[in-house]
Amino acid sequence: MAKFKSGKVSEREKREPKQSAKDKKQDPPVKQSLPEQSSTVNYASSEKVKPSQNWLLFKSQLPKSSVKPHFTKRPKLEAKPGATRPTNKVSNNVTEIVAIDCEMVGGGDSGRDNILARVSVVNKYNEVLYDTFVKPREQVTDYRTQYSGVRESDLQNGVEFLEAQKKVASLIDNKTLVGHDVKNDLKVLFLGHPRNKIRDTVKYKPFKQLKSGKPSLKFLAEKILGVKIQTGEHNSVEDAKAAMSLYMMHQKAWERLRKEKKEPRDKPANKGRLRRNWERANKSK
Repeated sequence: MAKFKSGKVSEREKREPKQSAKDKKQDPPVKQSLPEQSSTVNYASSEKVKPSQNWLLFKSQLPKSSVKPHFTKRPKLEAKPGATRPTNKVSNNVTEIVAIDCEMVGGGDSGRDNILARVSVVNKYNEVLYDTFVKPREQVTDYRTQYSGVRESDLQNGVEFLEAQKKVASLIDNKTLVGHDVKNDLKVLFLGHPRNKIRDTVKYKPFKQLKSGKPSLKFLAEKILGVKIQTGEHNSVEDAKAAMSLYMMHQKAWERLRKEKKEPRDKPANKGRLRRNWERANKSK
């Protein structure tokens, strides 16, 4: 059965105003959607983005400067005289491991005799401990500048040989000495060093297996360290740091290999010899 509304008006209907039929039929407002913008930017596209009008207006109001920017062109790096001069920044942190490298000039009639011209010593952190030119005690016939980076004026301002020799001897005393073909450096310094305290990158077996013959420091630095050195004039500090980096990178394996060589191998006992010694001892009694 259909239900009929009574003529009574509720209190709720009295409070709320009546809505007209037009208001009831009116649709809710539709939100206008903005055009979608891609969140990603294609940096590889060749299209140039035009600057905004605000930026152009702001740029036009800036005062013009007569100073040219310093980053217009990158200067070409070329080897120049004096670029490999000794450094004045010297550290006093003498570690238990040091690396040495020397630059030499030629003496004698043919210029084949090696004469000390520069010596550099660095610690295991690649901090320079000593770096100086050395006055030659013999007549120099070939400065080998294209390789050594040494010029006649450099040696005139160098220290005396005995002074450099004494300083280097105090730095390497009772230390593990690292270098590339160290015997040549010690020879021109007229110094010696215990054999068990030398770590030569020329004699390390894993390095020798990388190339037939004697591997150069330039080859090892590029192959293992990924660094190019000796591209022009040599720098003894740079070479000493390269040798030290090679040793520190392989220090654990290097020392383990040395320890295995030192350990005596178990040899079978010579029973015949032991018996003869025992018989001789009893006969004497």
